[in-house]
Amino acid sequence: MSTQKFLVGSVIGGVVLFLLGYLFYVALLGSFFETHSSGGDYMKDPPNMLFIILGNLASGALLAYIFSKWAGIKTAATGLQAGAIIGLLTGLGFDLLMFGTANLMDITGTIADVIVYTIMYAAAGAAIGWYLGRGN
Repeated sequence: MSTQKFLVGSVIGGVVLFLLGYLFYVALLGSFFETHSSGGDYMKDPPNMLFIILGNLASGALLAYIFSKWAGIKTAATGLQAGAIIGLLTGLGFDLLMFGTANLMDITGTIADVIVYTIMYAAAGAAIGWYLGRGN
């Protein structure tokens, strides 16, 4: 797979994750996650958008790298499936570690966050898989 496809796929994945992150965590479920948070003063106000963007781009790059270099994923359907599995496992791993070590969210918020993570990664995976299959 070409470096250009990897880089563009990374950006596509990062943009999808960024937009869905806003949709889920701010627009649709912001009050839900506030209700299920510990109520501590742990959120930055305002958030540092540079690092949010960089984090989403890094996550998009992770998916694009796995898909293009290791898994040979070149369709939206297989990208969706792989993205969902990667999102579920990384979300579950991160959220369970946070639940076990920090007072960020209750168990309901933790489970919801894993579900949101899975959906976001599935969508990003579908977009990346679609892009990687173009022109082949």
